[in-house]
Amino acid sequence: MLPLLASKFDPVSEFTQFLSNPYVDLPGPFAVGLTGVLYPEQRTAPPDDGFAFGMTYAELAGCWLPLAQFAPATRARLELCAGAAAGLLHAVVYTATPTAPGQRWTFAPAQLTRFIIPIVDGVVAEVGVEATEPLPRRAFFVAGRPPGMDTVFEQPVVTLAGWGGIGLHWK
Repeated sequence: MLPLLASKFDPVSEFTQFLSNPYVDLPGPFAVGLTGVLYPEQRTAPPDDGFAFGMTYAELAGCWLPLAQFAPATRARLELCAGAAAGLLHAVVYTATPTAPGQRWTFAPAQLTRFIIPIVDGVVAEVGVEATEPLPRRAFFVAGRPPGMDTVFEQPVVTLAGWGGIGLHWK
């Protein structure tokens, strides 16, 4: 399946753009795929609104296709996947002078589930959910603030994202 450009909703960054799902079926009920994601920078909430954070990464995942194994006559496709994401976390400082500007690498194990339903002539609908666990968790601080008020952003222990879209599927 290859929707060339789609939107994904994430409770942290709202909408993101991604090149998605060039998954290749392997022998048996398995597939492997690569996804590229861009989360545009989002400004932090006041009183720390002088900063914005975004992320760009690629994700490689292997999937098990249980419907292909247990219900091969069905046209729907269920993918249970695990993999890894690697990329860059980017920070923008609108006020003050940053002490160590630049990108920060990020890595995260990833687990996702996708359900794909054929509509007509290769057009499909897809819904999915994904969890990632960033390693290491990055935090950004402002010097001179009281302890507990100095962190403007810290990656969560687990991030969740969900999406839905229309795409094309061909073999």
